[in-house]
Amino acid sequence: MVVWPFVQAGGFLLAFSIIRGGGFGQSLLVTYLGVLVWSTSALVITASAAFFAKNAELIRHLVFPFHLIVATEVNVKYLFFLVQAVVGGVFLLFTEQTSNPFEGILGLFVFLVGSYLLLLALAWLFSLIGAVVPDLVLALPALLTLLLALSPVFQFGSSVPTALQIFNEINPLSIAVDSFYGAVGARGEVEIPWLFAGGCLIFFFVVRVGVRKIYRELAKIA
Repeated sequence: MVVWPFVQAGGFLLAFSIIRGGGFGQSLLVTYLGVLVWSTSALVITASAAFFAKNAELIRHLVFPFHLIVATEVNVKYLFFLVQAVVGGVFLLFTEQTSNPFEGILGLFVFLVGSYLLLLALAWLFSLIGAVVPDLVLALPALLTLLLALSPVFQFGSSVPTALQIFNEINPLSIAVDSFYGAVGARGEVEIPWLFAGGCLIFFFVVRVGVRKIYRELAKIA
């Protein structure tokens, strides 16, 4: 959990440095933290998409609120993410000469609350999608790695094509990365991600309303 984001960040930095002819414009820590946000989300999505396939026997023979199992798995992954994000984010706030690091701590807290709600909602949503399209789990790792290469972690500045900017503006994982960078002032002034947290809260409740009923129906045919 700790080493893999470093491996991804270093590998992508090396590849893009060669492609772009040297120089990347941001520190390894900034890249690592962006990859950390993305990788945690990708891990949750990939694991959740296989939930019904992996637990079919259990679901057939037990009457249980199975959406809570998904939530428990998210909690475990989120705790690993939380430790790294807090340590890395606070370190960045106090070493990058941010104008107001204490405001950044508030921004980091707001982001962490929003990101937890986002991860829960994505986990439930993709567990349902994975039940309907079980082969999706085979394509997700490669697809999410490709999208990481196209995400704001590695594609930033005025040279990014307009179509890619628009795509990243509607991609929830890209939005999460941008919100994290804003919260810790990774690429400028600290911006408290109130809008991100509010959007995550709405998304969480929308998914939560239907997930229990849909889970009960899917359990009958699992």
